[in-house]
Amino acid sequence: MINTKVRVIIYIFFIEILFVISKCNFENSKMICCKEYPVNVILNEIINGTLYANKSTLNKGMKKYTFYSFLNHITEIIEYINVKQSHDFMNLLHEFYKNEKEKYNWIEIYRKIGSSLYNKIYYGNNILSIIIPVYNNKQYIEKCLDSILSQSIKNIEIICVDDGSTDSSAVVINRYASKYPFIKVITQVNAGPGAARNRALEIASGEFITFIDSDDYLYYPDYVFDCLDYMIRENDVDIVVTPPLREKNRQLKRNKIEKIEKCSGLEAAQLYLSRKFSTHASWAKFYRKKVIGDTKFVEFGFSEDNLFCLNVMTRAKSVSALEYYGYVYFNDNVSSLRPNKITEYHVLSSLRLLLEILNWKYNSKLVTDKVDIHRFVSIWNREHGKKITTYINKGKENNAIHLFFNKIHNAKPILLKFIDSNFIKSYINSITEQSVQDVEIEKYDSLFRYISWIDV
Repeated sequence: MINTKVRVIIYIFFIEILFVISKCNFENSKMICCKEYPVNVILNEIINGTLYANKSTLNKGMKKYTFYSFLNHITEIIEYINVKQSHDFMNLLHEFYKNEKEKYNWIEIYRKIGSSLYNKIYYGNNILSIIIPVYNNKQYIEKCLDSILSQSIKNIEIICVDDGSTDSSAVVINRYASKYPFIKVITQVNAGPGAARNRALEIASGEFITFIDSDDYLYYPDYVFDCLDYMIRENDVDIVVTPPLREKNRQLKRNKIEKIEKCSGLEAAQLYLSRKFSTHASWAKFYRKKVIGDTKFVEFGFSEDNLFCLNVMTRAKSVSALEYYGYVYFNDNVSSLRPNKITEYHVLSSLRLLLEILNWKYNSKLVTDKVDIHRFVSIWNREHGKKITTYINKGKENNAIHLFFNKIHNAKPILLKFIDSNFIKSYINSITEQSVQDVEIEKYDSLFRYISWIDV
């Protein structure tokens, strides 16, 4: 715990820097110093907007300088201090904020000064890589990119992966890339959001990573600052989870989250599986790049986030869940990723999801006895099981589904154990090798390659 004497010295340094920032005219005058005025008095005067310019005017009209007069010049002043001074100033801000945040409501000032300092400290380097898979979202991608560009943290890179769009999405993101050199564009044949994120991770250079869907956007300009600043202050936190705002019919609704200052990676995995972190998506989360390492997204189908998030969380020293409502999930977009019709592709994705979570649970020495998956299985049966039943009841030819179960023949018993629906169980049991007819293998090649190594 820092002692009072050191805190006083830190505060003195803080006050002196703020005086410089204010661009007051100190010629022929003496700066206020704590030798003559107690630190707590000066701090109160600053916060309350009654800071006086210099000693000579204390009894002559007492010219006032509020914090806002400092803010007007903060960016240009920080340009003249070096990186080490910026680090020192940022550490000072962290200390002051930790000790005084409950006493003084100065978060706006803290954000303003803090974001300017981070922009100085990380100048020429990317503090954050923002990864955006893009597929046929020309009407939404501009709002997404504009919300990122309006963030107070500027030393970022944006990696847009055009996943074989057939509309003019590629035109839009290339137009932005031509204007902003920190926006990079990768083009690939349609392979899904998992493959798109994996391509972007290969070139990401930021110290931190976050993901945004191309039809979503960021809600307030200090969202990135709030999340990264917390991770920098709490240097053992490898992942920050935030709850999204859901936009539907132009109305925003807050998703609930179980706020947790810090928990272990395995505890986070349990909370994630139980959906205590609001959603199973990879977005609305910030990750240290080093904790991601070589972790990859599943490259077939939907719900491709789950295994990635679980693997990264179990590698984390600690994880925090914070109520920063800065990510907007746009519910009104019916797209290929959020369709209103269930297809064979969805059924295969759902079955693959359950299979990979079971494999993760029972084949990983790290998590076998420490993570309970029953809450996740309950959610899967309620949401995915219902969709599968609806699709099967249509009575269509389901050759790819039949082939799926023949490919995972040894895993069928454990799948049946965790599936609640007797209807789905009967359907699975009715599948034989003879029921598999011609299937477009190429269409599902990535799925069958993926499940070939799974042996629950």
